Amino acid sequence: MRAQKQGDLDGLCGLYAIVNAIELTGVVGPKSTFHRRLFKRLLNGLAEGELHQAMIDGLSQDQLLDIGTRAFRSVRRSYGVRFEIASLDDIWSPHDFAGFLDAIGELSRQPQTAVILNVVMPWVNHWSVVLRCNQNVLELRDSGRLQRLALRRFALSASSYRLAGRYTLVVRRIGGAARVRAMDLR
Repeated sequence: MRAQKQGDLDGLCGLYAIVNAIELTGVVGPKSTFHRRLFKRLLNGLAEGELHQAMIDGLSQDQLLDIGTRAFRSVRRSYGVRFEIASLDDIWSPHDFAGFLDAIGELSRQPQTAVILNVVMPWVNHWSVVLRCNQNVLELRDSGRLQRLALRRFALSASSYRLAGRYTLVVRRIGGAARVRAMDLR
């Protein structure tokens, strides 16, 4: 068995997904004080009981929206950088997997925008960030081992391999330069 690493045994992948999404909004560079403070703000958004439950069972879409919104409000006050997190509107039918893939593929190509989705497989229920997507392959910006998924076995529902489309989140950075170095945010 390989050595366990941070995140292998806890359910905080949603928090890591929000932090990992920031790079795709144009806040670039190596891990910095900004990233650590954002993670701390996200953690502080959970009550003690919620944190305990999240460590075991993970976080819901509503929890991620709530703590993400509060953390981003704090980031705006501290750094003058504005982020928004919102649910992706269901603009496809529950059986239109191709339409969903088109929607997240298009969003992932937009500047200052990142897509967070919930990937469900028999051994995992995991939040991750879309790097690229087409009808065949989903590439993820993930803190774990999920990097590239062949989509031929996935669906939106009624499958043990699915992308939980209705839980998809969109993170946007509003305004500012196209790219900002995280280490310059103080």
